[in-house]
Amino acid sequence: MTLGDGNIECYVGSPTPGQSTAQVATATLCANCKYCLKLSGTLGGATFTYRGCGCLNQQYPYTCSSTQTQSSISSVPGFSGNAYCCSGDRCNAAPTSSVLIIGLLLCITFF
Repeated sequence: MTLGDGNIECYVGSPTPGQSTAQVATATLCANCKYCLKLSGTLGGATFTYRGCGCLNQQYPYTCSSTQTQSSISSVPGFSGNAYCCSGDRCNAAPTSSVLIIGLLLCITFF
């Protein structure tokens, strides 16, 4: 639950292909944090998605400073992709907005 003192609840974990966020990632209270993080891309050549707290992330050295999407993340060695920062409890659960937009466009085109 997001509290007035700067806490937010984020999904934390790294699902493998074929698994949903709920199967692997767990909702965790991130103390003194305003943002949730989702890294999506490749790591060492393999498809990679990580969800976590957006501040002082110990597992992957990336810190969110606002609600944004950033590409070319050089602070995570071997990672190529985007970092998505969002505010709101468990906001890092959904697929990226670009995936949703592409899916919507395909539905409109073929139906």
